[in-house]
Amino acid sequence: MNPNKYSLTFACYNSVAYTKLCIESMVEHGTPLDRLVVVDNGSTDETRNYLSTLPLGGRILNTQNLGCGVAWNQGALAQQSEWTIIMNNDVLVSPHWIMTSKVLSKMPAIKCKMFTALADIMQCA
Repeated sequence: MNPNKYSLTFACYNSVAYTKLCIESMVEHGTPLDRLVVVDNGSTDETRNYLSTLPLGGRILNTQNLGCGVAWNQGALAQQSEWTIIMNNDVLVSPHWIMTSKVLSKMPAIKCKMFTALADIMQCA
């Protein structure tokens, strides 16, 4: 898949352990971090320090917790692309997870374009 055709975003708030596991799973399965925009919703733990060490496509550091909806929109708008995958930071991705979601979205029986990743299964939400 052309890397410029998709972007990824998630919001986080005081959850550095989940954030690390999520990003480590992306790296393990070859997801380019320059396609990822992380929106931090005012964390006071080590989340911001951790994010500063990563070669991300973008970081948005909110001064307060604006909620997931606002943060997801901020992330999606920061790195616009043909495809934007909005996820939670407690997701561990599996091999080929991006291509799987693209293939599933093309299936005529699936009427929506939003998927959530649960283990190795992609579900229509």
